[in-house]
Amino acid sequence: MAISLDQFANVAGDDLLNKLLTTKKSCHHFGDEDETISSVMGRNHLDNTLTFLGDILRKILHRMDKNHSVNAIEK
Repeated sequence: MAISLDQFANVAGDDLLNKLLTTKKSCHHFGDEDETISSVMGRNHLDNTLTFLGDILRKILHRMDKNHSVNAIEK
């Protein structure tokens, strides 16, 4: 259930999330219905394309669950 809500939020908030959390150089965008917010953040972290705010959010998640965003990437 939590993953479904996360995927819904990824789609519903894609414009806002892309503007606030990723740089213009990002190749990984929010809005894919099959991907979670954390997964998109993990991909952008690895590419170094998170904004300052995006990196703060990633660090908060990391403190709660080590490597959360990178581990959320679907392979």
